Amino acid sequence: MSKTEIFNSYEEFLNRPDKSINGVTASFALAYPDFSNQNSTNKGCFNLTNCTNCVDCKYCCGCHNCHYCRYCINCNDCNDCRQSDDCNDCIKCSFCYNCNNCINHDNYYLSRPL
Repeated sequence: MSKTEIFNSYEEFLNRPDKSINGVTASFALAYPDFSNQNSTNKGCFNLTNCTNCVDCKYCCGCHNCHYCRYCINCNDCNDCRQSDDCNDCIKCSFCYNCNNCINHDNYYLSRPL
């Protein structure tokens, strides 16, 4: 089980000696009192909700087995994605929606409902 600590800021989190520790802000901890349990399978992540087996991600929700992602929702097995929703097996996607196996896509919204 990974350890999760409360930090004053993201910058303070980045300066932690043990990079495997997860982090949350105090306001995040108040909003999600179960933050430690929610991060038990993550490593080196910051302010995640309901994510499992993620590594070095921040500000994601409902993701599984992702690495280096930011601001993603319900993604699986993604790597280095940004602000993506419901993606699977994607690499370096940005602003994507419901894509699969994308590599280096930016602003892919073709399947996003209007």
